[in-house]
Amino acid sequence: MGERILPTVLVVDDEASLRRTVRRILNRRGGCEVVEADSMKSAISILSTKQIDVMLLDITLPDGNGLELLNYVQKEALPTKVIVLTGRPTNYTSSEAEYGGAGGAFDILPKPVEIEELIEAVEKAFSDKDS
Repeated sequence: MGERILPTVLVVDDEASLRRTVRRILNRRGGCEVVEADSMKSAISILSTKQIDVMLLDITLPDGNGLELLNYVQKEALPTKVIVLTGRPTNYTSSEAEYGGAGGAFDILPKPVEIEELIEAVEKAFSDKDS
């Protein structure tokens, strides 16, 4: 029997505590590998070497705006579903992130993110990739 390949989630946020929390939540849920990046540069490096199924993306990063990374995913035609995490969700819910002006986010979640909402969004993104 072949080894089962787990879907991979990339968590891009400059807050180490948030990355650790998301990793713990998703590891408890099981069924996925979690990779972390603290900047756009490290995220691009990971995206260029590893297939990422879902990316949880903070808008505010130390080396740029997360929406630029969303554009990168679209420009490179990566099969990655992007879920935007933001402390200011009203700025993005009906603007470029959701409607494709910045690459078309799969979903937008407010920070601090609710555990159940995060799990539901990731599972929905996994399901959407399979259809």
